[in-house]
Amino acid sequence: MNATGNDKRDLVRAIYEQHWLHTRHVENQRLWFTNIFVILCGGSLIVMRGGLFDEVNWPIVGFLMVLSLIGLFFCLRIQSVFNAHNSAAKLILTRYGLEHYLAKCPKAVAGKFFRLSLLFPTFFLLFFCFFLFVLLQIGFHNVWKSALVPVLLFIAGTVVLCLSKYDKPVPLNED
Repeated sequence: MNATGNDKRDLVRAIYEQHWLHTRHVENQRLWFTNIFVILCGGSLIVMRGGLFDEVNWPIVGFLMVLSLIGLFFCLRIQSVFNAHNSAAKLILTRYGLEHYLAKCPKAVAGKFFRLSLLFPTFFLLFFCFFLFVLLQIGFHNVWKSALVPVLLFIAGTVVLCLSKYDKPVPLNED
């Protein structure tokens, strides 16, 4: 079956549109997960501050630590999906000579020192560290004292490995 010029153009337009729709969907997923995370953290901290569970605060804090790590790895994974769809959409525009439609933002001075794509993972990593601090402050440090340094080194190594893997544009085959 031989496609006409209009059929090809409609197909390319539909593919491009799907990539941008998926890109927006990925951003919405990340924002909703972060919203739910903040609501859970706020509610849990209010319950802990109110003294409702004075004797058993550590399971709540432990749950929030685990949720922080899940959020961190979720954001790293979702960034790779975002990069894949963004790269595919850019490739379509480039292949058909429509580069002038690409959004070009001027480089900021802060961009040399900080990448915006690391904002969400940094947010979840900071919350993990905060909840670890809270866990140590509520008297759970006897168990954690011996394992704290290896656990933190493992987490830091895992984060660095994931950042190097997931925070890169996805190379696409142009054939």
